[in-house]
Formats: sequence, structure tokens, C-alpha cells
Amino acid sequence: MKNLHKIIAVLSVLLCGFCLFCACGETPPATFNISGYVLEDGKGVEGVLLSSEAGNATTDENGYFCFNQISTGITIEANKDGYVFENSTQTFFSATENANFTAYRYYTISGKVKSEDVGVNSVMVYASAIKGGYTVTNENGEFVIYNVAGPATLTAEKNGFLFFDVNCDYTNCNNIEINATTSANLNIDY
Repeated sequence: MKNLHKIIAVLSVLLCGFCLFCACGETPPATFNISGYVLEDGKGVEGVLLSSEAGNATTDENGYFCFNQISTGITIEANKDGYVFENSTQTFFSATENANFTAYRYYTISGKVKSEDVGVNSVMVYASAIKGGYTVTNENGEFVIYNVAGPATLTAEKNGFLFFDVNCDYTNCNNIEINATTSANLNIDY
């Protein structure tokens, strides 16, 4: 009986050691890194918050960010006050150094709709962009559209007039002139 207790004790130690070896010998899941840049016109945007279920990252002065030791797919959302992002939420399932986001800052468009150097009132002016907007001209033909983001194409509409589109972005959207002609002024020769 004494030998049976010794055998059981030895077997117990061996079994515990085997279990410990199996538990410690497991291979940890493979991990990968996700990194990239947040860019506006090819330049890095500093201070963009990138949120994910794996934590947060903030872009440096070059617009660079990195998430390390990711073991599953990751969804990243970009956010910064004063900016809108093309594809602001992206999902990645494997390592990449190209997790890039494109940023566009908000800006204001202002200008005047004119026909023969006279302001045209009550014209609908539309800004088509990543984030666009619209407004109506005042009695002097002046207009302002706030919080536009991305390159914009300005179009205008009013019965009896034809308008010429104007393109701009945040660097050149002040004092825009949209020219119009009345449909009665169009002469078409055949």
C-alpha cells in the first residue's frame, strides 16, 4: 500500500508537470502592426486622433501613426476638429504600412454672382465637394457658404439665366465671381 501511495504521488507530480508544460507551451497568436499617414494635399496633418478597439493613436508632426501587436482585424476611425476625412473609417486584417487617410480642412466660400457687372439676386449657389453646401445670393448677388471641405465646384441656378461653373479649394475660395448671361442674350447661328 505504501508503494501505491508513492506511485500515485509520482504520477500526480508527472501529470501536473505535463499539464504545466502544455499550458506554457502554447504558441501566442500572431500579431501584426498597422501604420500610415494622415495627409492633406500630400502633407502630414498633426494631432489627428485615430480610434480603434485596440486603443487610440495620435498623428505626429508628419501625420504618422502606428498600432502595434494587433492580433485580429482592426477598424480605425480618424477625427480632428476642423477637418473631414475621405473614408474616415477603415478596417484592416493584416500588416500594412499604407493605412493612409486623406484629410480636408473646412473653409468658407464667398463671392458674387454677376451678369454684365451687375449682381444677380436670388440665385441658388451650390458647392459640390467632399462636404458641400448651398446658399442663395442676397440683393447684391453676394453669397457665403460655410464649412465646405475638399476641392469644390460652384454651380448656380436661376430661371432665365445661364451660369458658368467655377472650381476652387481652401486656398482660393474668397471673392469668387460666378458669371451669368441671360438666356435672351444667347444667339446661336446655324
